[in-house]
Amino acid sequence: MGERPSPKHSLDRIDGTKGYYKENCRWATIDEQARNKSRNRWLEFNGEKLCIQDWATKLGISGDCISFRLKKGLPLELVLTSKKRPGRHHYLFFKGEEMTLKEIASEIGVNYNSFHGRFTKNNRDLAKTLTHFGASI
Repeated sequence: MGERPSPKHSLDRIDGTKGYYKENCRWATIDEQARNKSRNRWLEFNGEKLCIQDWATKLGISGDCISFRLKKGLPLELVLTSKKRPGRHHYLFFKGEEMTLKEIASEIGVNYNSFHGRFTKNNRDLAKTLTHFGASI
């Protein structure tokens, strides 16, 4: 394996399903090793393939935000190109646009407090909440 390149490097298996032998080992940093885990989810967009954490770093948002958007079933393009970033308000997709709950409530002509209460009661399920008020995505 040769000398350890720096104190930040440790031994890493290239293929984690195989053993520790010379052809399957390398010196790697903690960050490099983190990207070499089988549980990482890789996303390919515009010819670039990165794990969720690398996309998050590149886009300036959290990996949790990306995972949440994916879990909600948003198209990958919206997941990775959304202009609004998490902060005090949660942004949801309604009629192809990102809106806050307050904006959606206003759009469908419903009192915000009633809309927010129903949204919370429906476990943050926008489609179910909209149905309750006779609207749809």
